[in-house]
Amino acid sequence: MFTSIVADRGGRTIRLAGSATAVAIVAILAAGTIVSPARAAVPAASPVPALRSALANATNYQLDLKVSTGGGTASTTKGTIVAVRKGGAFQLYLHLTVTAAGQTQTVIATVAGSKVCIRVSKTYQCQTNANLARQLSGTNSVSSFNTATTFTPLSGTKSVTVNGSPRTCSAYALTSNTRGARTQGTIYVLPSTGQPCEFDATTRVTVSGQSVTATTSAVWSRFNDPNLTLPSI
Repeated sequence: MFTSIVADRGGRTIRLAGSATAVAIVAILAAGTIVSPARAAVPAASPVPALRSALANATNYQLDLKVSTGGGTASTTKGTIVAVRKGGAFQLYLHLTVTAAGQTQTVIATVAGSKVCIRVSKTYQCQTNANLARQLSGTNSVSSFNTATTFTPLSGTKSVTVNGSPRTCSAYALTSNTRGARTQGTIYVLPSTGQPCEFDATTRVTVSGQSVTATTSAVWSRFNDPNLTLPSI
């Protein structure tokens, strides 16, 4: 579903836009709750249990994300999401550049527990807002992504660069129908550990009578990297 995340404070409004697919990806990353490592040569029927295990035990990861929407107001969102575990929970850093209607805006945000800090241009705000923190972390989408998605193992593999080295990742086709949004795509998972490698999908949904298509490409370019830290906002 086409989603807007809004932070309103002191009469100022900051709006972050994206697709439900993107929110689901952030959920996989930030909540650390999606796929017993799979070591068989043939991929398991579903990568979700292995992803859950890999993310539950991850110390950090970086997601390089691109989301393009068409229909209605076309937009492109590119950026990076960094998650680092501190005190048993992940803290997040998001750096997103959104282009829509001929205008480009860069949004930088950090999430630590219920504290959210957002910088847009020269505006910088911090607030304690558990609901906004959940939206930015995508935790509301975790359960629906897990239960409403059908996975089909594919025979092919893909080489994805993680921590500077190529990794051979198993492929799964996925189909999801959630709240009127239909998503079809492929997720690539490292079979030896269950860690996610890449996610490519297209989501179609009707918003206010208009058909909207969102194309998402996301690569976990760093995973359990001892040199990965949270950037400063």
